[in-house]
Amino acid sequence: MTDQPANPPAPEPGASDKPLPRAFVSASGLVFQTVGAVFLLGSCGFWSLSGRIAPEATADVETWTGLLTREHAGVAALAAGLLTTFLGGIALATVGMGLTGQTRRSGVIAVVVTLPMTAAYATITGIFAMNDGASLSAIVSGVFAMVSAVLFALAAHSASLLKRFPPPTDQNKATKAFLDEHERQRAERMRRESL
Repeated sequence: MTDQPANPPAPEPGASDKPLPRAFVSASGLVFQTVGAVFLLGSCGFWSLSGRIAPEATADVETWTGLLTREHAGVAALAAGLLTTFLGGIALATVGMGLTGQTRRSGVIAVVVTLPMTAAYATITGIFAMNDGASLSAIVSGVFAMVSAVLFALAAHSASLLKRFPPPTDQNKATKAFLDEHERQRAERMRRESL
């Protein structure tokens, strides 16, 4: 048995012809969650293998500022890319949940998350391209920059939709009638299970 009411309200005439204005926001949230999970899990897998495939350092580094030299730029870019992918994956999955739930500020937060990610990946791509030319690292980070740019476009459109068609203020609040109906259904379910 479902927790749906026995007699759902009848739809308005012609309501099925109109697209839901915030349906795009929910779909974007699913995309954000999926990409976030792929980024997070992919970065964890790559991180564990990065010691074997990272570029070899040409000289010892005494302090972290030594990584900012041209000889060590590939290693620094790889580390920055891994951190961006790991933390960005967590942020994308989290923002995706907010977009799926159509919360008021989730679109703006998605823009705030994707814009620095896009800039970081573009910078990392430039560093790899200047050091190694068209290497696999430059191509992969370029693809990540493009994915982040597409996510930025989705976030910007979702933010504009949430601004034009805001969700109701009481969207996440349970009414007394809803709680009473839920408790009644729960009690009935418990009674049937005990028989």
